[in-house]
Amino acid sequence: MAFVFNGHVLDTGAGRLVGVGDHGNRVYQILANYQFQPYGGGGFLRLIEFFPDQDRMSVRSYAPYLNKSHTGDSRYEFAYTNLGMFSNTGPTYLIDSNQAIASVTIISDDLDLSPPDVDSLRARGLPQEIIVQFN
Repeated sequence: MAFVFNGHVLDTGAGRLVGVGDHGNRVYQILANYQFQPYGGGGFLRLIEFFPDQDRMSVRSYAPYLNKSHTGDSRYEFAYTNLGMFSNTGPTYLIDSNQAIASVTIISDDLDLSPPDVDSLRARGLPQEIIVQFN
């Protein structure tokens, strides 16, 4: 599974989240529900374009009835790059969630009298970000 498109959540009527699937793949979750905006949502809908040659997708909200787009607001207009669906490129590091370990090589040309120790190492988000905290 790569995408979940849904609605029927109130508040701003728009949301997004990138989750992790059962096999470590990214799952792009995109919500749209404009019914509580003026004119019952004004006919707004999500337009999603895929660009396989660039390994990216773009999303925008558009109302054909009003001939209007929500622009300048990242809730309604955004893009995801490096989807990993259209290319064979992978991350430059490895996180094994089954073993709860992360492998990272840190290279430094700084000459310290006593090298720093790593206090913690964790990963979060998608694309995954590795956070290293030194003493």
